[in-house]
Amino acid sequence: MKLVVDIGNSRIKWAFSEGGVLYDVMEYKLPARRYDAFLKKQWQSLQAPESLTVSNVAKADLIAAIETWVDENWSVPVQSVVAKAKGWGVSNVYRAPERLGADRWAAMIAARRLNPRRACCIVDCGTAITIDAMSGDGQHQGGLILPGITLMQDSLCKKTAGVKLDEVPCTDASLSLLARETTGAVTGGTLYAAVASIDRITADVRAELGKNTVCIITGGDAPTLLPLLSGDYQYKKDLVLDGLAQISATKK
Repeated sequence: MKLVVDIGNSRIKWAFSEGGVLYDVMEYKLPARRYDAFLKKQWQSLQAPESLTVSNVAKADLIAAIETWVDENWSVPVQSVVAKAKGWGVSNVYRAPERLGADRWAAMIAARRLNPRRACCIVDCGTAITIDAMSGDGQHQGGLILPGITLMQDSLCKKTAGVKLDEVPCTDASLSLLARETTGAVTGGTLYAAVASIDRITADVRAELGKNTVCIITGGDAPTLLPLLSGDYQYKKDLVLDGLAQISATKK
């Protein structure tokens, strides 16, 4: 039994895995401080795993706290995932492979396992929206990074005079396209920006890699965006954790 941990910009998720299969998935908002108290509260009652495999894109101090807590309480190894040039059926196109985000690397490994021999386009909708394409033989074709919905809204509010999310959005169904107050205009505008970008990019990827390309969507904002997208997408809630489970189960 192993523990896999995905640390994002705003949330932390973990799950136990056995033979690459996930169970007991948990998710929390990242604490602002006092990581030791958070880990004690959440992990003290857990059965000690054989090891930890961690994807971290934002919090070096949290990784240090995890390593210390695990050493003091479980005395098991902690593996921080770093993208490789090749492994688990995926070839990394980055010139410096380790610069590819560990979460994107794990997501591609999971997508490869779920759809062997098929081209994939992976859309991860979190604080940032990342999109990666992979051919049917597992060759990473590259990717894009866009601001996520909340990041776009925060940027508008902080950088644009007079734009504040402090109004109650109009609920009149006849006004579903264009808003008549600022909150609705920002919310609708950022949703349109994200949806239009994702649909256009995935359509272009399908045109490049073939109409049978599988598009997979994951991340915290995926349930919000998915009903608005016009393309065909597989929703995989725990894609990064699934990839971490594959990494923890084997050595490549």
